[in-house]
Amino acid sequence: MNNELWDIYDAAGNPTGRTHRRGEPLADGDYHLAVRAWIMNSKGEIFITKRADGKHGGGDWEVPGGAAISGETSLDAAVRETREEIGVDLQIDGAYKFYSYSFLRENCIIDHWLFLQEVTEVKLCEREVSDAKYATSEEINRLSSDGNFYCNTGLKGLRTFLLESPYIFIGEPAFPDGVDVIRRTSARGVCVRDGKALMIKYGWGGYGFPGGGIEDGETMRETITREIREEVGYNVESVGDLLTCVIHRKREIAYGHEWFEQPNFFFLCEVGIKDEQAREYESVWVDLQEALAINNTIPDRERDVIVLTSLAAGS
Repeated sequence: MNNELWDIYDAAGNPTGRTHRRGEPLADGDYHLAVRAWIMNSKGEIFITKRADGKHGGGDWEVPGGAAISGETSLDAAVRETREEIGVDLQIDGAYKFYSYSFLRENCIIDHWLFLQEVTEVKLCEREVSDAKYATSEEINRLSSDGNFYCNTGLKGLRTFLLESPYIFIGEPAFPDGVDVIRRTSARGVCVRDGKALMIKYGWGGYGFPGGGIEDGETMRETITREIREEVGYNVESVGDLLTCVIHRKREIAYGHEWFEQPNFFFLCEVGIKDEQAREYESVWVDLQEALAINNTIPDRERDVIVLTSLAAGS
């Protein structure tokens, strides 16, 4: 729709307060915002769509996305575009913007979002999409190599970030087809000083990184700030980069469902002053190797063992 208005951004991704009408050329140094929605299922596959023949690049594969209209946030645009293209409502409680870059040739800033959920039913918008499916990272790489994947710009970074290194699956290898799965996305803080990590010391043994479930309206970084304050009494000074995401799938009765999945996003962070009165658990600064040795003997601490192993290897 050429009557759409786009908000104008500068090269750093900051809004300028000006708008632009779609279809008209942008001035040098002005950018509009676009989004891409990467939807990953419990097998680590990505949901991809095939561009309709009448579109530029028709027949190529991509992930849902498009331009943000004036007044939309980046996340709003990802949700709307996905609903319009494939009729899927995205679960935003664990949404994570993992990559953003400036596409100079088209005066466009593109934000890439990750959503962890199963897509079971779609309603394709025929003028936009001719087909849709889940694909493995190997298939996406092959489509890219053959020139049949439309999201090639930045795909090398996406392979490294999304399709390979930071996502680790533990527990059940995959959910059976057709089962009802409940997800509880969590964000956890990893603070390390002089070879020691800030961890909860559980009375039954073992150590865990502070954090918990994301509440409605929270970002992951806000969750970490709140949870660390509530659980161990520390004020969070800063939340940095994503270290890893351990996705735990298990078969047990949780929240009224038999199949349960918990994506645990671990972020590096720094803490400041501790309030001894405002805490739920006993916390300690524990040596990485000591925590790793103890947690290795406790099956339920596998997600923390993965993070501790990575930290110990880099220390």
